Amino acid sequence: MPQGAFYFYNPSLKATGYSEFVGRFGNRKNEDNWRRGNKKSDLTALENPDANGPGTDEASAVTYESLMANIPLTSEQMDVSNAKLATAYYRLGTIYKDDFNNYNQSLQTFELLQSRISGNAHEPQAWYQMYLLHSAQNDMPQANLYRDSLLQRYPNDPLALYMQNPNYASEQNNKSKPAEQYYSYAFNLYENGQYRQTIRAIDSSKTMFAENPFAAKYELLKAFAIGQTESRDTFKAVLTNFTKRYTDGPEQQRAKELLAMLNAPATNAVQTPKEKKPDELIPTGGFTFNPNSAQYIVILFDEVNTANKTVQDSLQRINSKFHAAENLKVNTMLLDEKRQMIMVKQFKNSTLAFNYFNELLEHENLFDAVETTYHMFVIDDKNFPVFFKNKNVEQYQAFFETNYK
Repeated sequence: MPQGAFYFYNPSLKATGYSEFVGRFGNRKNEDNWRRGNKKSDLTALENPDANGPGTDEASAVTYESLMANIPLTSEQMDVSNAKLATAYYRLGTIYKDDFNNYNQSLQTFELLQSRISGNAHEPQAWYQMYLLHSAQNDMPQANLYRDSLLQRYPNDPLALYMQNPNYASEQNNKSKPAEQYYSYAFNLYENGQYRQTIRAIDSSKTMFAENPFAAKYELLKAFAIGQTESRDTFKAVLTNFTKRYTDGPEQQRAKELLAMLNAPATNAVQTPKEKKPDELIPTGGFTFNPNSAQYIVILFDEVNTANKTVQDSLQRINSKFHAAENLKVNTMLLDEKRQMIMVKQFKNSTLAFNYFNELLEHENLFDAVETTYHMFVIDDKNFPVFFKNKNVEQYQAFFETNYK
């Protein structure tokens, strides 16, 4: 090799490189971790949590107790740990298969999942994936082995039913359409204030649709109708039973939110904070100004009316056009038997929410189709349960006008 061809044999290139290094990093000693502004090693930082200087979060200090606290020692903790591990293995296997087309590595990952955590929640899906992978490699004896395992062990799993009948998915979709349409009918009864008819319609659906994919939606709507016709305690009991029957999903989460509101303690008395903070005002009527809490926009109609839906539709169009990145949701709920609310949520702080509030005021035609009187205000997630409990619109409106500017 000619002497000038290799970088370190070329004095000119070495001098240029040295100048660039000094210009970028300065004159630095030849030592470990020279790139780091704080050159203390990770080991030193672990041994001495304060090694990085003031401002280090004490809660992040690694101790023997903190490490031991995360080790699963009981059977229940091991079940939780294995469930997390199974999910991680399954996701990794699908990433190898779908994102990198690395079938061999994907198969190894699924096989490791099955050998380490037999009978895990992802077992039918993993067997189906291995069936597809072996089929793609024309290894049909091995593919059929996983196919037969899935059919024998999980005969009622949707994947097993699909393998036996490729039209299973479309047939199920066709079956669900009548139930979905009937739910729309029941919901319209509810929106029109026909609560008794809503309950009867939902009870009838149980005989009309033996297998109802919208069962949770039906039952939650029935709970809402009961809440409009029965006592508060009855409503709470129905919601509690619902959360026990349906242990996950958006309907269960909504029921839990309502229960939290109903169980919130009454705070109608004026309370004086022990230490007044600069970002809080003196509580008024049970309300406290929390500018950095999650905020909602509430439009409250004094009557339930089908024309109110025009505002909801307009808000969804406004959000889609001007606030798509904020992931705002528009929901409706009843304040009581006669009054209906539209809620836009959620905003990170009061400034963002109040800017949105002022933006709505500029939409002159937003309420043109509304046939009843209405109120619009901003409220945070801490004040909303209080407002929902006492339903004192005038009191909160005064609080809003005083604090939100």
